[in-house]
Amino acid sequence: NQGFRGKYRVEQILNRLSPKRKPPHNYTFSGNSGWFCLSYNAVIFLLSSYQNDIQLVRFFKYVWGADEIYFSTILYNSPFREQMFGNLVYTVWQTEDKLHPKTFRIGDKNELHNSNKFFARKFDPTIDQNIIDQISNYYNKSWDRRN
Repeated sequence: NQGFRGKYRVEQILNRLSPKRKPPHNYTFSGNSGWFCLSYNAVIFLLSSYQNDIQLVRFFKYVWGADEIYFSTILYNSPFREQMFGNLVYTVWQTEDKLHPKTFRIGDKNELHNSNKFFARKFDPTIDQNIIDQISNYYNKSWDRRN
């Protein structure tokens, strides 16, 4: 369920009527995917920030897409900034609605291989188990050759 018709218009009206909020710090905001990998030290840093910076947590409480902004903003404005790099997940957003990622099938095998990403989203064994088996077999053989 995608909500009700006209919800984006209502959202725009509410945003205009709501008072402007200022972030508690002079941060540069950074948006990124909600799918990410973190080092142990980055996790500790984020948890510490969450526990100790109540103003920032309160600011993000009602931000749309907070999971895609909060974590990367904290890290971008920290010593971890130089260690950040792009998304490692290959996702193709469907052109029909752009709300759902494409479900990969066996015909997408070369596309996935050429993406140079470590992960991919999304697979569904009820739609095409063959692509899952092909990828598993490929990496199992690769792993066996190394060991």
